[in-house]
Amino acid sequence: MPNSWFQFKQFRVEQDQCAMKVNTDSVLLGAIVPLENIRTAVDLGAGTGLLSLMLAQREKIRVHAIEQDKDAALQCAYNFMKSPWPHLLESMWADVHACRKIFENQFDLAICNPPYFENQLESLTENRNNARHGNASNSFQNWFETAFQITNEKGKAAFILPFAELENWSKKAREIGWTVGEIIQVKPNINKSNKRAILFLQKSETTLHTKEITIETNNRGEYTTEFQELVKDFYL
Repeated sequence: MPNSWFQFKQFRVEQDQCAMKVNTDSVLLGAIVPLENIRTAVDLGAGTGLLSLMLAQREKIRVHAIEQDKDAALQCAYNFMKSPWPHLLESMWADVHACRKIFENQFDLAICNPPYFENQLESLTENRNNARHGNASNSFQNWFETAFQITNEKGKAAFILPFAELENWSKKAREIGWTVGEIIQVKPNINKSNKRAILFLQKSETTLHTKEITIETNNRGEYTTEFQELVKDFYL
């Protein structure tokens, strides 16, 4: 199973068309997020549109993708146009957090693979920094507030984040008004500790559930049966 470029069964994005490589975080989030009773979704910080495309492929959901980097937003629009679901997908070049009032209470689901390496060494590439590092306008608080404001009264949200930040993010989400419904702890392989966490939030009260998923076995590039089953519909 390839792990460097995402390839849909119905829609293949060639390397010369893609502006960015696709990471396992987004693939996992897009494959595992529950979509029952979800008809509309917003992809916050959409990049080139991977999460939006996955949602459209899974349940034919109408998705609005918001991306502040112009080149990525244009690539996102191109990928949507070339997909089997252009009628379901819309790309918007804008600052995510500036769109709160425009889309207030509109969506059933907000999904996001946010910039979260706030305390790590920055790279020399500006676009890479924008995608992977937080700043004053991309704080934990802002992502949760934006998701809360643009989802409806029964709205839900799904985020993937470093496991080390789980307690911090969960606390901030609750302060805003979210209920933490489920936490999925993600191990890169069976011999390592948890490195990521997927956080499912909702506005209604619920009981917290926690589970774990492991991506690889002992061998690099050898995926667990659990992970393969989860993402099988998205790889050639």
